[in-house]
Parts: sequence; C-alpha cells; structure tokens
Amino acid sequence: SATAVRDAARLYRELTVEAQLALARLKPREADLTLRLNQLQQRTGAIRPQPRGNVGRITAKLIAERAGTFDYELSYIVDNASWTPDYDLYVQAEQDTRARLTLSGNVQQYTGVDWENVRLTLSSSDINSRLAPPELSPNYLGRDIASALQGRAAGVQVVDGVALNDMVVVGYGTQEVAAPKVAYAPATFASEINTAAARLYTVDRPFSLAANGRPAAVRLVSHQLPLSLRYHVVPKRETVAYLEGVVTGWDTLNLLGANVRLHLDDRYLGDTYLDPAENSDTLSVGLGPDPRLVVERKPIGKGSDTKLIRNRKEYDLGYEISLRNTRNVAIDILVEDQIPVSQRDEIEVSLKSATASPKVEASTGKLTWQLALKPATREQLVVKYQVVAPKEVVVRFE
Repeated sequence: SATAVRDAARLYRELTVEAQLALARLKPREADLTLRLNQLQQRTGAIRPQPRGNVGRITAKLIAERAGTFDYELSYIVDNASWTPDYDLYVQAEQDTRARLTLSGNVQQYTGVDWENVRLTLSSSDINSRLAPPELSPNYLGRDIASALQGRAAGVQVVDGVALNDMVVVGYGTQEVAAPKVAYAPATFASEINTAAARLYTVDRPFSLAANGRPAAVRLVSHQLPLSLRYHVVPKRETVAYLEGVVTGWDTLNLLGANVRLHLDDRYLGDTYLDPAENSDTLSVGLGPDPRLVVERKPIGKGSDTKLIRNRKEYDLGYEISLRNTRNVAIDILVEDQIPVSQRDEIEVSLKSATASPKVEASTGKLTWQLALKPATREQLVVKYQVVAPKEVVVRFE
C-alpha cells in the first residue's frame, strides 16, 4: 500500500543518514591509522635486509709444479659497483690567498656480497672503453650507418664464502649528492697515483660497504690552489657587486668532471660544475653579492642633445658609473657594460670617449674595465657615444 511505501522510504532515508554520519565519525580514525601504517612500513623498510641479486660463481683451474698447500690471489672483474666524484672548494676571503679543493668519492655497490674492511682503490679509467681508435667505414648513400659502440662502467664482485681483500672500482658517472653544511676543509684519507692510463686513489684505511646500492662518501685528496678575489659588476643589468674567486693552476691537476660545493668563510653557498674540458687556465667561482662595493649608474643625454643634419638626427648619449669601495683594503674590480650596436646600414653608432680605456668588442658593443680601487675611495667611469639615424627612425634611449 502507499502507507507501507512511505514508511519504507522514510526508514531508508533514516538509515542512510545514520550510515553517513557513522562514516564521517570514522574518517579521522581512518586517517590516523593510515598515517601509522605508513610510518611502520617506512621503519620496516629501513631495517629489512635489501634483496640480493644473483651471486655468480667463479671456477679456477690451478696447475702446480709439485704437490703441496699454496696461497694464491684471485683477481676478477664484475659489474654492479661504481663511484662518482664531487668536490668541495673552501675559500677564506679575509685571511687566505689560497683555496683548498677537496675530492670525495661516492661509492656504491650491489654485487650481492658485503664489503668488510677491504682495501679500496678508486680508478678514473673505464675498462670497457676502446683501446684503439675506431676505423672508418665507407659512407654509402641510401643505407643506414651502424651505430657506434657504447661503453659501460664496471665494478667488482666476489664468490660466496671468500674473504675480500683488494677492491678496485673503475669508471665513474654523475650523481646528485646532498650538500653538507660544513665550511672547513676536512681530513682526507687516500693517496693519489697518476698512471699513463688512469688516476688511482687508494684509501689508506679499511673500508666497509653493504651490498644495498646506497652510496658511502670517502674524502680522497685535497689540493691547495692560488686564489685571487675580485668584484664583478654589470651596472646596466644590476647595480650589485658580486664577489668572485679566481682560481689558477687547476688545469694542471688532471681533475675529473664533477659537481663542486662552494664554501666561503664558514658558510655553504651553493653548487657549480667543474668541467675539465674547459679551455682556460683560470676558474672563476661566484661567491655571492657583497654590499661593501657600492655601485651606481645614471644616463647622460637621454635625447636632449639632438641635432638634425640633412634629414638625419645625431644623438649624443652616454652614462656614468660610480664605484665606491667601503672596505679597508684595496680591491680588484671587473666592470662590464655596453653601447648599442647597429644592425642597419643607415644607423651609425660610434664611441666618442670612455674613462680608463676599457676593452671594446666592436661586434657586441661590450666594454670591459679591469680596475684596482684603494680603500675608502671612489671611481667614476664616464662613457659617451653618438647615434646617427634617419629622422623617421625612433631611437630608444636607456
């Protein structure tokens, strides 16, 4: 009947509302249990042994001249071990004229066997690289050329039940490693040997590493390098002076391409990259802004000095740069600015005068000054140039 249907509908609504309220009351409890479950899974994952891959077995046949008991040494090469280099550059701006460059090796392995107190040597070589240059093949049009060979890094592994002694890890790649917030140059624990084929870093104390693929860092060697400090300013873009460290002699050390963490006066600044293929004997490292060199720049002319000659306008323009050293020591400054460059034959740009004889790049209009500023002194740089253009051409002033 209609009454029974209405009663059933009312009961359904009441039960539905009650169920929804019950679910709403259980939601916070569900969130708490989910969070607790995730925490327990993370703790379990941290202490659970990592699954090991297949462990190989080496069979060796020995031939002896006579019967007896002999000691022998077995060397072999396997994959699944590698290392990546990175550097720390330490600079004391107020005290030292030298920088310290420290090399670290981040070693990882998942060979299936833990390393316990092994003698570790890291090598920059790649045993899978070519030993001789490739040969040229005929370049036939209309057919594909065979792909070049690709190398791979190699590592080390041992047989079950055999104690490990010497580990030589060869080949290196790239890897992001968290930057430690330290600014002093720590002790190193390896000796460096340069051979004709590679650089070897032998760690001078026993080294242990689990076969779980997690990297372990070891400080290898440290180099002291000549350092000079200078300020670098580009006033047209920004009236802020940046302190730079200019390191020399780095190109004679056979360094590896790697990330470099920068440390200045007991504080970590950031990262840069060291490229050993760079064709320069100096390495410029940005050390951040320094307000103790005050920089100002203001335009001169700005279109007020304009002449109309034979349907052509002459604009006498320029700018003035002010540098003030508030430090109690003399400083070196690299200043970069520019004048316009014409890309049309009917527009001419000429440099009329510039204080302190900057180096001029005609193709880009770039002006470069190398200055030395005494303590508590000011330097004024004035640049004047002329633009000649048809009167209908709009010249944009600085």
